[in-house]
Amino acid sequence: MTRATVLQEVRQMQFEEISERRQRQTMTMAVVGAMVGVTERGY
Repeated sequence: MTRATVLQEVRQMQFEEISERRQRQTMTMAVVGAMVGVTERGY
């Protein structure tokens, strides 16, 4: 198993955990965005 494969699997697990927590409504979308590196943007 290569390093890239391992890192991708870790990212996938982190994303799934964040997604589950959001579905349970324990986190706001702003917090989710910050955790995955996406920020709010005004137009």
